[in-house]
Amino acid sequence: KKKKKRKGEERKGKKEDTMEELFVKIRLNLQDTKEMMTIKLEMRNCILQKLEMMTKLVEEQRKPEGEEFNKEETSFEEQREQPLFKQGGKELKLKMCGLM
Repeated sequence: KKKKKRKGEERKGKKEDTMEELFVKIRLNLQDTKEMMTIKLEMRNCILQKLEMMTKLVEEQRKPEGEEFNKEETSFEEQREQPLFKQGGKELKLKMCGLM
């Protein structure tokens, strides 16, 4: 003998099934979202690493140029300040910034 289900029990069973299905769908969506976020984070990390490498390369290339510029600047400063004469152990310097 099969027991007949009442209408209320049938509806309750369907609701439970749909709720379980929804939970499964939600879990799958969350898992997919988590995987996509992980992939995007990995991609961003790769991009950041490449940017850091490029920044280091650019800095290394600029370093010698900067050193040369500093050398040129200091030699120019040295040229601008020429000793005019010494008097009593004191050295007077003539600056070329408009005085000559």
